[in-house]
Amino acid sequence: MKHLCIFLFVFNFGLNAAVHSQNQRVSIELKNASIEELIGAIKSQCDMGFLYDYSKTKSVKNITVSMQNVLLSEVLVKALAGTGFVAEIENNMIIIKEAPQNQQKETRTIRGRVTDNKKASLPGVTVLIKGTSIGVVTDTAGMYQITLPDQKEVILVFSFVGMENVEIKVTPERQVYDVIMQESRTALDDVVVTGFFTKNKQSFTGSVKTVSVEEIKAVSNTNLISALAMLTPGLKLVENNQAGSNPNHLPEIVIRGTSSLTTEADVNPNQPIIILDGIEITLRDLYDLDINEIERVDVLKDASASALYGERAANGVIVIERKKILNDKLRLTYNLDGSVDFPDLTTYDYLNAADKLEFERRAKLYDFENKYDLEDYNRKKLLISKGMDTDWMSKPLRTGYTIGNSIGISGKGNDMTYRVNANLRNVKGVMKGDYRNTYSVSVFLSYHIANKVTVSYQSNYSGVKSKNSPYGTFSDYVTLNPYDSPYDETGVLVQKLSWDVNNPLYEAKCGNFDKTSDNTFTNTVNIRWDIMKGLYLTANGSLVTGQSNQEIFTSPTSAVYLSEKDLTKKGQLLESHKKSLNLSGNFVVSYNRPIGDNSLLTVNVGGDIYKDDSKSHSFVGTGFLKPELHSPQYAATYQEDSRPSGSQSLTTRAGFFAYLNFILQNKYFVDGTIRRSGSSQFGANNRYAPFWSVGAGWNLHNESFLQREWLGTLKLRYSYGVTGNISFPSYQAITTYTYNQDNYYLHGMGAVPKQMGNKDLTWQSTKTHNIGLNADFLDNRFSLTFDYYIKTTDDLLIDQTIPPSIGETTVKSNLGKQRNKG
Repeated sequence: MKHLCIFLFVFNFGLNAAVHSQNQRVSIELKNASIEELIGAIKSQCDMGFLYDYSKTKSVKNITVSMQNVLLSEVLVKALAGTGFVAEIENNMIIIKEAPQNQQKETRTIRGRVTDNKKASLPGVTVLIKGTSIGVVTDTAGMYQITLPDQKEVILVFSFVGMENVEIKVTPERQVYDVIMQESRTALDDVVVTGFFTKNKQSFTGSVKTVSVEEIKAVSNTNLISALAMLTPGLKLVENNQAGSNPNHLPEIVIRGTSSLTTEADVNPNQPIIILDGIEITLRDLYDLDINEIERVDVLKDASASALYGERAANGVIVIERKKILNDKLRLTYNLDGSVDFPDLTTYDYLNAADKLEFERRAKLYDFENKYDLEDYNRKKLLISKGMDTDWMSKPLRTGYTIGNSIGISGKGNDMTYRVNANLRNVKGVMKGDYRNTYSVSVFLSYHIANKVTVSYQSNYSGVKSKNSPYGTFSDYVTLNPYDSPYDETGVLVQKLSWDVNNPLYEAKCGNFDKTSDNTFTNTVNIRWDIMKGLYLTANGSLVTGQSNQEIFTSPTSAVYLSEKDLTKKGQLLESHKKSLNLSGNFVVSYNRPIGDNSLLTVNVGGDIYKDDSKSHSFVGTGFLKPELHSPQYAATYQEDSRPSGSQSLTTRAGFFAYLNFILQNKYFVDGTIRRSGSSQFGANNRYAPFWSVGAGWNLHNESFLQREWLGTLKLRYSYGVTGNISFPSYQAITTYTYNQDNYYLHGMGAVPKQMGNKDLTWQSTKTHNIGLNADFLDNRFSLTFDYYIKTTDDLLIDQTIPPSIGETTVKSNLGKQRNKG
């Protein structure tokens, strides 16, 4: 549960000073010494304060102790045994006082080793005497040693971040207790990660699907998006049969259907937001993300789950969290994974060469009274009689494969946490000549200051180089005729086939190419300040720079130029370049207050700000002498009616939100989110808009009449909320013009309207009702999740074409309504 995790986090920080004092080691050599001499020996080795009554301790002269490099707490117990005094350590203060009359004077020492389920040592495990603040921490070898009062029953509690707590009962007969700790699934099972903060799943009214990295790898260890689509109800991949198995085609994903319309070819307004460690990333980043770095993925589906993102949340949110660093030891990891893809043509059943020619004859495609048709028919029949039967579908195919390599180094020490990861992945599709090579390097550093403040820095550099197959699309080969040969009698590739069809194998060899490169550099700083118990502040800022380049070249020897006589028009090169700068930041103040034993109030208040500046330019050059000379300087001219072009897209937005959650007796819960957002993408009269959600639920499994051993969870919930969408071009609400270089007037170049402004353009609003049921049975061996939703979008944004005085232009307007049910 969220409130329990937060309580332990704050408690461990508060305990750290005491545990540190208890864990100090000293060496003492005293014979018939006084308490003052004992104090002097301790102070010479560690910085501790003392509190005692000299008038009572001055009579003690019988302290004899000889101990080397042992725990301070153990020295105090041993030295004061038989003196009538005991010592307690609180923070950096040692308090010496008279022993209670009923306290046993004899003590004993317990020791052991703590490991995980793989027998690896666990340093930094807190070992406490249950019901007290007396404890120690395991050393780098996972060893611990603690001195206990000789009571009949003592219980030791072992706790460590990411592990299940272990309690052992200490008996007088044993002195050695080795402990094996199991990895905890509390973080995955009991909380929802939103990208701003975590929510308690027990009191969460939204619809969410949480997927662990183990579940993802069980489905696919190389394709994260397809694995999420298989594991997440409501998340679908929009199939593109033309793209086939092209590794460079980014899939289109939607959550619970579409909510927006667009006429922009390069804009997908129905794509969900993708958040990685609190920072928004692109679909390309998600597609190329190394699965080995992932800890969990939360897919937020309805308004209650995603309302924190307000104006962007209409299409859902995918929140990804990288793995945590749990081990103090320096740890080196290496992962090698991959897959093999075989083209499967068994579902194709098409005519052989003889049957295809006979089919064409019966379809009367040949006029035998025309000598050219007769000669063509006889030529094909002769080739078939000699064994011609070309299997065109096999020509562009190969066995594809994916190989992924990732290496990581991580560890902790002296309040510093660090991690360095690098990965390289090579993908070759089943079409010959294509590839997608990705690489990335990430660095994570975190430093704890005075047990109150944690400062983290994360940097990531990633890149991709890709090339589409020069063999074209597979569908081109399916339609080719088996009586045609790709080669002439001399073994040279022919340019044209029957029925004036281009030979795709010739096109693949003539020098055409389509390749891209993308690079992204991300820097993020995160600060967490534990102000007091139950109250903390988190803030982060990020700077992301990106650069992408694309080159598409059509060779002058391509068959598309067979009829072209003008050499300045043979061959074409399209180059486009884009640079982007993204700045973002957010802060959240979180407060958790337990009310009674089973009730909790949670309040989160925060805000975020965002700015994106993207610039691009492109040109099309024509007229190349030969395929090898494909650089821009070898172009004879620009394409007719096409000059170099450029554009800039500048977008800003800001928002503030508040979230409240209350659970009563761990049975009944309500939550609500309200957010007010502003964006530069809407009209001046509607620059800001509110978004909100409310929900309620009932943990039926906590009712006394449903307490059953076989029932784990039975939760009923309902929510309603309003979210928005701003996945549109930047300047949709303002009038924009484009210069016409052919229109020169007395005072300069003319301009024509490209888009008419609309100062009243308002926000799309998506209203979502969701009723759900969650149930788990037999220790989570069986689970059931049921959700019924109604999703309605009002004020849909759409382009309208209007007739200006010169040419055509568009204006963005709010029209219509769309509804989805599921």
